[in-house]
Amino acid sequence: MRKTTSAVTVLGLTALALAGCAQAQDPETSTACGRADGASSALSSVSVEGDFLTETPTIEAPASFHSTGVQYHDQVEGNGAVVTSDEQPVVLSVDFVNPATQESVALSPVPAMTISAWQDMLPGLGDALQCAAEGSRVIAALGETGINEDFGAQLPSYIATDGSDFDLGNVITVIDVDRVYLASADGSLVYNAGGGMPSVVRNDDGVPGITIPNSKAPTSQKTETLIKGDGDEIADGDTVTVHYTSVNWETSSVSSSTWDSGTPTSATLDELPDGFADALKGATVGSQVVTVVPGDSGAATVSVIDVLGVDAQ
Repeated sequence: MRKTTSAVTVLGLTALALAGCAQAQDPETSTACGRADGASSALSSVSVEGDFLTETPTIEAPASFHSTGVQYHDQVEGNGAVVTSDEQPVVLSVDFVNPATQESVALSPVPAMTISAWQDMLPGLGDALQCAAEGSRVIAALGETGINEDFGAQLPSYIATDGSDFDLGNVITVIDVDRVYLASADGSLVYNAGGGMPSVVRNDDGVPGITIPNSKAPTSQKTETLIKGDGDEIADGDTVTVHYTSVNWETSSVSSSTWDSGTPTSATLDELPDGFADALKGATVGSQVVTVVPGDSGAATVSVIDVLGVDAQ
């Protein structure tokens, strides 16, 4: 089975990633998207064994392996959704291996994060995964500049145990692409007459801005579909991955937003914030809804929710 002891320790380092164009549905292939094999002669000599996602990969590679820049090779090419934007959330299993020692350490499991958020820790990941497909196993050398300096400084204590010289150019990274989600709602716009509901605009990345009308909030929950996606419909018990922004009706101030962290929420409907379950009943992947949930003393919360993906129970 895949190692977990060291993985839990290193997983805490993903805080580095959290501190600081929408995908088209079902592109033909990652090659059609523009993915080219970036392997050098050195990386093409690397072989990896171990079942996708479930086993710690074992590597055969020259002990003297070294890379100064980002290189990658798709050992397995998946046939799922394709990474076309740094703003897409992905679920990855990532193993770092030192060929000289055969020592490895895993970041697994990691919740869905955008490629942009991952790049705070692994700057070279965007190049290595551009146009990669869900279900792929990517063998990558991120080089000395493709791994964050603070994160990279901690790797030797896990994978450089023979006393030999070590730098980040020695590291081989095995990336299993478990899930690729939409960057934002990508369906068709739906006409709504208004009727005292907030208005929503979006920037080029799909991030919503909300304008509250100069009127009192509804006294019961009210929901409108702004964008209708053509993906799977959410079913009871499914885990849904969403981006959302919530604002206070009276102050127009943002109370919470997953867009700010680059980390969408993945949960069942009953685990999401109040009112989301009702708002998302019957919603499909690629949709965006706006819902107003009344609160105590006449206060209300307005939430704009993008449905990025669904994982069946």
